[in-house]
Amino acid sequence: MGMSTPKMCARLLCAVLAGAAGTLHAQIPVQAPERFEEGIAAFEAEDYERSYDIFASVYVERPTHSRSAAALLMAGKSLYRLGRLQEARDFLSRMRHEWPGGVHVDEAEQVKAFADRRLRYREIVDDAFRLGIALPLSVADPTATQALFSGIYAAVMVYNRNSERRVQIVFRDTDRYADGARDAVNSLVAQDVDAIIGPLYSDDVAQVASLVNDAAIVTVAPMANAVDVTAGSRYIFQTNPTFEDRGRFIAREVTRRFEYGRLGVISEHTAGRNAELIKGFEYGARENGAEVVFHYRLESPSGWGRISTLVDPDTLRSLDALFLPVYDVNASQEGWKVRDALEDLAQMGDAPHILGTESWDDLELGTTVGQLRISFAEVFHVQRSKVGHRAFEHQFHNISNGRDPDRLAYVGFDVASFLLETLDSQGSVRAVSLRGGKFEGLGMRISFDAQRRNTALFFMDLTDRGGRLAR
Repeated sequence: MGMSTPKMCARLLCAVLAGAAGTLHAQIPVQAPERFEEGIAAFEAEDYERSYDIFASVYVERPTHSRSAAALLMAGKSLYRLGRLQEARDFLSRMRHEWPGGVHVDEAEQVKAFADRRLRYREIVDDAFRLGIALPLSVADPTATQALFSGIYAAVMVYNRNSERRVQIVFRDTDRYADGARDAVNSLVAQDVDAIIGPLYSDDVAQVASLVNDAAIVTVAPMANAVDVTAGSRYIFQTNPTFEDRGRFIAREVTRRFEYGRLGVISEHTAGRNAELIKGFEYGARENGAEVVFHYRLESPSGWGRISTLVDPDTLRSLDALFLPVYDVNASQEGWKVRDALEDLAQMGDAPHILGTESWDDLELGTTVGQLRISFAEVFHVQRSKVGHRAFEHQFHNISNGRDPDRLAYVGFDVASFLLETLDSQGSVRAVSLRGGKFEGLGMRISFDAQRRNTALFFMDLTDRGGRLAR
């Protein structure tokens, strides 16, 4: 088998340095900074073979230079990411001897410790893909965790029936005490899991970000929806879209589907979730060539039922679509606000296309709907006609004492199925392979952007029979 050019360069350089005179050293061009940056780019692109070759060649240059120690560290980390654990620990062991007290010693020792733990664990396990699950057991509603876990378990059973390589579930409770999420994930890292689903909450995901980043383990947060969930680690992926991305999705859909150019917003609050929805909507409009030409802020909740008197009807009629980001932690209050707004707008006549949020799917609007064109974005929508749905329901009944799958069960099944589909096609689950594609699950869609946030939702039309998938 031929040797790649970078590998040949690294090995030839080692040979020259081992036996050549000092005069030869001076003939080697010193381009360490430029090549080190090339190595960093390859490492961040998860091309670990190339990054190792580059860092190794930078490290072996003599005399030593300002990048030598950092190159040794990054070469060792590249080997660790390639799964060449013994080579990684041997390489990193040089750090303490060559640069005692250096700034990279502690990090080198940490990566070496990760390699040692994985080597010890490999001695007692087979070649199964180890799927770590980090979920809380002692929450107020333990059936929620049970439903999510049962959905994951059902996906694993389907995969194991149809694949030669087995998937083994390793579960850890994140809710035992204050640092439960961190301890649970630390334990999963020690068990050499290949990927993790969880933790459940945004704060817990932030707590484990540095751990999964250091261990290079893809971690999918199934329910967390805070804006900065993925900021702490390039190995964390967020399947529950942020409210900002939900607003952006609505604007993108109406501008692309209907070529709308003039959009408006009416809101009561411009803080919290509502602010995120509005920010995303305005951004989505701009990036697709539309403009939010109108934003009216209601002074009180009663304003929702008086929009046609507070706002000039001609101004409303001049809009292609009107976004109503009505978000309230009190579902009943949110419901009557939406109903009041839609009943008022229906009486106005010639109202613009009304845009809403996912909670509208559960509203009972009666004849109001027929007088308005209403669409909304939905994160979750069960596609019962999809292949595999009936089999999932049957399997879920068997493993959950006859219960029907709820939303969390579908989320667990879809998230696990997405990861295992990647495993089946790639042979491993790597961060770079999760971005860009689109997965169509039984109840959710998954498509990660460059920030590793899911931006795939369902665009729904609201009818007198409830929400239906827009054509």
